[in-house]
Amino acid sequence: MVACCGLTAAYDPRIEHYLECTGYPGGGGRSVTEISKELYCQPFSALEESQRRQVIITQELSHTWVNKHHLTPPTIYSHACTKEIEDTSPQPLLPCIECRAIYKSRIFKNAIRRPKPLDKNFIHTNHRYQPAFLGKIYARSISVRELLEEKSKNTPFVRYALGVLQGKYDDEVFEGLTQAILTKYDKEERGVGMQNFKYSPAYEDFVNIIRITSPAAYRTFKEWFPAKSFESFR
Repeated sequence: MVACCGLTAAYDPRIEHYLECTGYPGGGGRSVTEISKELYCQPFSALEESQRRQVIITQELSHTWVNKHHLTPPTIYSHACTKEIEDTSPQPLLPCIECRAIYKSRIFKNAIRRPKPLDKNFIHTNHRYQPAFLGKIYARSISVRELLEEKSKNTPFVRYALGVLQGKYDDEVFEGLTQAILTKYDKEERGVGMQNFKYSPAYEDFVNIIRITSPAAYRTFKEWFPAKSFESFR
């Protein structure tokens, strides 16, 4: 006997697509609408915060399957998984009977049939399905916590970086200036000079125009921004 392999993309490719669309730890539970009417005789939207929490907890405890995003490959298990299956090697392993029952259920089939939304639409995902607590842990582990913190989101630097990644900006001169400044500080931290550093063609053409137009302006420009020496231009 071996551990149950659960439901993965090897069993149905749509399972991985489903897991890529949700950060929720499970599924198959009763609707919050049904539970709120049963517990409080009111719609979920009319409940107080403490009542909503009770409804959400009740729904979570009614889940029939659990999503294991962290496994390789990402896997779904029935809450009633038998934990063990017969080793059929070299034939592919099949999930246990309980996990296969989940796969055959109508609610599961509806879940994996939903098309994957466009990346831009993920911002509309219900906050309940965005595990912020886990997100903060992950952000710390990959050193991007500062980028995700609320105080950083509206800074011009983060907005510009996001705009570049989204293809909103295409300013080769400014991009070359940014690259030069970052390289300058990086080299200073390592105690290395700017010798032999190659500036981007667009940025180099821009500063050369300044040099030709006004040598005095170029010398002032060079005091503040990285640029080649006056004599380096040919």
